[in-house]
Amino acid sequence: MQFIKKHWKLILIILTLIRFLLSYKLPSFYLSNLRYDDKLMVDQLKSLLNGNYLGAYSDRTLVKGIIFPYFLFISNILKIGYSPLLTILYIIACIFFVRSLKPLITDKKFLIIIYLILLFNPISYSSDLFQRMYRNSLSVIELYFFLGLLIRIVLNKKDNIIYYLLLGLVLSIMHLTREDTIWASLIIVLLIFYNFYKNKKLKTILIS
Repeated sequence: MQFIKKHWKLILIILTLIRFLLSYKLPSFYLSNLRYDDKLMVDQLKSLLNGNYLGAYSDRTLVKGIIFPYFLFISNILKIGYSPLLTILYIIACIFFVRSLKPLITDKKFLIIIYLILLFNPISYSSDLFQRMYRNSLSVIELYFFLGLLIRIVLNKKDNIIYYLLLGLVLSIMHLTREDTIWASLIIVLLIFYNFYKNKKLKTILIS
């Protein structure tokens, strides 16, 4: 127990490395019969690699957002591979989200437990979500960043413009990944009202 207390950071690094090794070589696949889903993502990747952007305009061009084909494009250009890059982003998202909870949860042990639960969540290397080359694999990662930024903005006593800019960037990426993220925009609207109220601007408007 004393060893764990003394070397907990090293242990976390080792566990994170183990997590990376668990999925960095996972096989990836796509369902070629899904013309408007998996196959569309791969076809758009091929068009991007050939310098043709999304390819010839057709009934499929604007059916899905551009983020996932670009993710495949970046992994291809960097020669990292789909599974390693996805795993790296997932680990970074877990770290970011847990660090956002520090003002709420002062017990370091509890934060570590939350981190490990998220880190080794079976869904993060499931065949249907993370191994399948489809846009849903990015949604979990985007959600961690989105919630982490919301928590930082709400709990931060001084407004940090960087958090707002990052939140806008993440929200844009979410919308360009999936079209059903309207709930995220509604949360942003509530956040705006919250900040007005917190700064007593909304109170003044309502009273006047």
